[in-house]
Amino acid sequence: MRLVFVKARNSTDWICIVSTDVDLSPERIIELYGRRWSIEVAFLKHRKVIWA
Repeated sequence: MRLVFVKARNSTDWICIVSTDVDLSPERIIELYGRRWSIEVAFLKHRKVIWA
């Protein structure tokens, strides 16, 4: 496993991202996490509209 620590924007908090693909660079792990996060946010927004 590979752990990547990233300082959260506009905060003093840190985020720990875990990847099971040890061949990925830390930059690539962060990029993939960002893509995944935007998908999760979009899903939650649409779910709220559907169930409203």
